[in-house]
Amino acid sequence: MEYTTVKFIHLLGAVLFLGNIIVTAVWKSLADRTKNPVIIAFACRLVNVTDLAFTAFGAALVVIGGVGLFHAGGTSLSESPHLTMGISLFAMAAVLWLVGLLPLQLYMSRIAAQTVGRRAKPPCRWPMTNA
Repeated sequence: MEYTTVKFIHLLGAVLFLGNIIVTAVWKSLADRTKNPVIIAFACRLVNVTDLAFTAFGAALVVIGGVGLFHAGGTSLSESPHLTMGISLFAMAAVLWLVGLLPLQLYMSRIAAQTVGRRAKPPCRWPMTNA
């Protein structure tokens, strides 16, 4: 592939990945500030949807673009151990997200949906904000 095309893929992935993380944090914090279980449950559900749609897709594009930049630039992975380490750490972060954070997000969504269904107070305080 051409260098500029691969660079575009890599940058698009970074924008999707980081942009969704930032927007989701702001969005969830604002939903928590309302203290309205319906709004919080809606935000929790969409956090999961957007994480799978944008964060995971963006991360995949970052990796594909990063490895593609190696090949397009004529660099081999064995010549750049620091970049190989960076890719490895990024992959480990993805595994931590899949194994650690994603199950907690799904659990948070279930609790929020159950709270709305029962029309009850949540089992604990919404921890993101104190407003």
